[in-house]
Amino acid sequence: MWALGLLRRRTSRVLLTVVGVALAVGLTTTMLSISAGLDTTSHRVVQGTGIDLLVLEQGSAVLSTAHRPFPNGTAVADALESRPDVLTAFPIYEKAVTLYPTDFAACAPACPAVNAQANGEVPARRGALGGVDVEPGGDYFAEHPDDEFAASAEYASGRYPDGFNSSAFTRDLLVNRAVARELGAGVGDTVYLSVTRAFDAAQAFTVIGVYEASFETGQSREVRLHLSELQYMDRRAADEATLIALDLADRRDAPAVRAFLAEAYPALKGADPEEILSELDRTTEAFTVFAALVAAVSIGVAVLFAATIFMISARERVAEIAALRAIGLSRQTIFRQMLLESGVVGVLGLALGLGVGTALAYAIDFVLKTTTERVPHGMDVTAVTPEVLLVVGATSVLIGVAAGLVPAVWATRLPIASAIRNL
Repeated sequence: MWALGLLRRRTSRVLLTVVGVALAVGLTTTMLSISAGLDTTSHRVVQGTGIDLLVLEQGSAVLSTAHRPFPNGTAVADALESRPDVLTAFPIYEKAVTLYPTDFAACAPACPAVNAQANGEVPARRGALGGVDVEPGGDYFAEHPDDEFAASAEYASGRYPDGFNSSAFTRDLLVNRAVARELGAGVGDTVYLSVTRAFDAAQAFTVIGVYEASFETGQSREVRLHLSELQYMDRRAADEATLIALDLADRRDAPAVRAFLAEAYPALKGADPEEILSELDRTTEAFTVFAALVAAVSIGVAVLFAATIFMISARERVAEIAALRAIGLSRQTIFRQMLLESGVVGVLGLALGLGVGTALAYAIDFVLKTTTERVPHGMDVTAVTPEVLLVVGATSVLIGVAAGLVPAVWATRLPIASAIRNL
């Protein structure tokens, strides 16, 4: 075909145009893959927890690190779990704490303390909720799963400090990898936990497991202990909780559970995964807009660059175009041939650009995961999804058609007589 023959004769110019289109396609692929990675993996992480509703106090932000406590957390969880549409009601009490290594008293201030978020919980109530991976060699409160201290007289009466000497006070502690690393503690080691940030108020706990949560980053410092023991240390005598994680028999029952909460506990609300994800989306919205702008600018530059190259080529072929028109080739054929030329360049740019963009996307994911602690363990920074491929494919078509349109129209309107006289 005439247009394809011209592509073969102008190899260097074609390659230059293909590279320009490929750079735009590659950059678009990379930017869109970052947005897709944040979106798709955040959905996967949230769904992996198995939480269908998250109960918290009205006015508390779902993704806050300081949810407001509400009283009678276990009683509320019991009432929810008594419903046939609720499989699991898992109460949690969150508290900022300070952890000290075993030999802190001897080596202070050389031994650093670790500030962390403590989650008081009852492991036996976790049910099918997930998102926590305990490393081999540690049991998750296996010896005392039922939070025995909650039934002790010391806990009920709020006596201090006698309750710390109770046989029901397990002193079991689960630490995440970051805390274990910074304290130099492993399974079986003793660490000290204080809710007042003062070592004198700390209690000794035994590390019974090291874990990693899918929603944590390398900067997350978290520990888990029995609900009543954390409440007791923080002098929370009203069985306060900050969250209750619900696993429903059917997610479609969420409106009914919300209605029950509104009637029985008007001070509480139930946030579903969609609300959690919408808050996550708001945190990444600025980057998504930025990625779209970068992609749009790169596409515009590629169109202008390719259109300039095609226009130069069209002007160089005035004589050929005129001769073809003179022997009977129609304007429509010329137009189709010119668009075919630009379309072939767009397809070649798409193939090269997809390879470059995909490689760059996975390189960014690898580098960020290995060099920064800000990426949650269960998330991928980038993801080349079918949606990304569809948008990128449409982008390459847009570049090819838009770049070849003006030269093609110009070629069809070329005056044959004047062009032949200038041969």
